[in-house]
Amino acid sequence: MQKFAIKLFSFPFYLHFEAYDDSIEDILEHRGCFSIHYRDSGRKVLTFSDGKSYRAEVPSFTIEITDSRQLAEAFRKWFDFACGNNMWVLTQNAGIDYINNYASFTDPLILYTNHDAYGITLLSQDHRFQTAKQVEEYITKYIDY
Repeated sequence: MQKFAIKLFSFPFYLHFEAYDDSIEDILEHRGCFSIHYRDSGRKVLTFSDGKSYRAEVPSFTIEITDSRQLAEAFRKWFDFACGNNMWVLTQNAGIDYINNYASFTDPLILYTNHDAYGITLLSQDHRFQTAKQVEEYITKYIDY
């Protein structure tokens, strides 16, 4: 996903992800290394901790990615949220809206993780990526994996 994002987007591009309510401070501590924008998604989930259940906020973050080193570090620090089925999206632009408490993007290229982060999906309005064959040819030509 990192290699594909580097070929697909130009720096800077943006990582958007949702996390757990108890991770907000830990993520924001990295503001010295990353440009991080935090927002409350407006969504609450029922969760369980220390023998008690409660309704927890679903925090949302947007991080500006300025180079491949920063992208690798962001994946190292926070990709576990994607593996836990939290939103993990890469876009060229920083824009994200929450409509009815769910993320909405208008970028012409959106790259996001699938269930348990076992795959990725590319949503595209770009003429280069209108068929599966075009995406496969692009990956084969530009991505060494």
